[in-house]
Amino acid sequence: VTMGAQALPPIFAGPARSRLPLADSHWTYNLGKSKKATDAIADYVQSFRLLRDWGDYFVVNVSSPNTPGLRYLQQQEALAAIVTALQAENPHPKPLLVKIAPDLADEDVVGLGRLALELGLAGLIATNTTIARPSLQTERHRAESGGLSGAPLRDRATQVIGLLHRATAGQIPILGVGASKTGPPLGRKLPPALPCCKCIPVWCTTGRCACGRSPKTW
Repeated sequence: VTMGAQALPPIFAGPARSRLPLADSHWTYNLGKSKKATDAIADYVQSFRLLRDWGDYFVVNVSSPNTPGLRYLQQQEALAAIVTALQAENPHPKPLLVKIAPDLADEDVVGLGRLALELGLAGLIATNTTIARPSLQTERHRAESGGLSGAPLRDRATQVIGLLHRATAGQIPILGVGASKTGPPLGRKLPPALPCCKCIPVWCTTGRCACGRSPKTW
């Protein structure tokens, strides 16, 4: 459990609450395993217990490339155990979504889509950053570690969205993420019936949003 997860509840419950735009905002929390945690399930559950009263929906992040070993939790058995434990702590259901990596094999993406239906997840987020570097032009940049976003991620993120959409038969929402900051790329991320694209990265990097140019984004 991170220091941030521990620090937020007192803020929400204290005098500072009156200065927060709680009534006009939707609060989303990204639940990720701490690097120091030895019990992944317990770590996710503890963070959720701290934050569940203050969030509108929760993202189960099992795909960050910057936390050692985290992506192994995308294996179906491991992910099912985490989600089942969180659902047991969710008596007044808050939507749970899972964020997946773009570097999974196609068959694994399809398997996670089907698992999401079985578990009754509220949605999937595709995708996190990539550890692949095939399109980078310089050796120095190809040798860098960590997660990469931006243009090199765009095509694979879009492919993963399509795979998930077909695997779930459009039955659950998919939030499309990955190098989308203008109308045409956003449009390419939206197969028929895909509900939305997530524009937060655009707001952070440019101070503006492309949502007005694509009717099915938020």
